[in-house]
Amino acid sequence: MGIGERGHGEITVGALTAAIALEYAPTTVFFRWNGSDDITEVCGDGAAELRNDDSLEIELNYQNGDEVILQAVRPVGGCNSLLIHSANPDIQADPWQ
Repeated sequence: MGIGERGHGEITVGALTAAIALEYAPTTVFFRWNGSDDITEVCGDGAAELRNDDSLEIELNYQNGDEVILQAVRPVGGCNSLLIHSANPDIQADPWQ
């Protein structure tokens, strides 16, 4: 997930690549997204929440009712990247995107 200026960004998870429009709260970012999943056009909404344990929970809700929840944690050693784990074992998330 990349967040840029003026409330826009992008997200890539597995085959999903989407543009996002953002709204902010103190520990949560809410967004609407649209893009493609393989060759299928998809859209939906979601949120990314900074948790008390310093992890990040990302929820993606597809317009058709599907939902993906990802958990991102900072590796030991405090580097700037996050390791991303899916609650769904069928989703393969690339932690370097």
